[in-house]
Amino acid sequence: MYTHYSVNACLAPVCSMHGLAVTTVEGIGNLDNVHPVQERIAKFHGSQCGFCTPGIVMSMYTLLRNNPSPNTKELLENFDGKSAVQ
Repeated sequence: MYTHYSVNACLAPVCSMHGLAVTTVEGIGNLDNVHPVQERIAKFHGSQCGFCTPGIVMSMYTLLRNNPSPNTKELLENFDGKSAVQ
């Protein structure tokens, strides 16, 4: 089993990704095959700017990959802006 992490691509040096699998927002879905997280944001008008929305999508995608049934506390902690990776 793999552990998934969300990172801020603007702050993560490319060399720190060596040996890791990188999934981008484009990699989880597209117009022909929309991921459920992307679909929910679009259907409920939850978009932000072109930088924020992909980050929100990837944070939720990561949370759900690691924990398919998060509780409210886990959801809030996931989006608090603090990195789980130390």
